[in-house]
Amino acid sequence: MTTAHETSTAFSDEVIKEHDIFELSKQQEMKEMLGTYADGQVEMFQRVSPRLFLITLAKLMRIGNGRLGQDNTHVAKNQG
Repeated sequence: MTTAHETSTAFSDEVIKEHDIFELSKQQEMKEMLGTYADGQVEMFQRVSPRLFLITLAKLMRIGNGRLGQDNTHVAKNQG
C-alpha cells in the first residue's frame, strides 16, 4: 500500500509540473500574440491620417446603438 501511495503522489506531482509548464507556455504564447496584435494596430494607425481616424471614430460612436456614444435623450423623455 505504501508503494501505491508513493506512486500516486509522484504521479500527482508530475501532473502538477506538467500543468505549470503548460500554463507558462500558454501565457508566453498569449503575450507574443497580443504584442504582435498591438504592433499591427500601431502600424495601422500610423498610416491613417489623423483626420480620417477622427471621422471614423465619430461614426463608430454614433452607430454604437447602446454602446459607445449612446444618446440617452430618449430615456429622459420616457421617464418624465
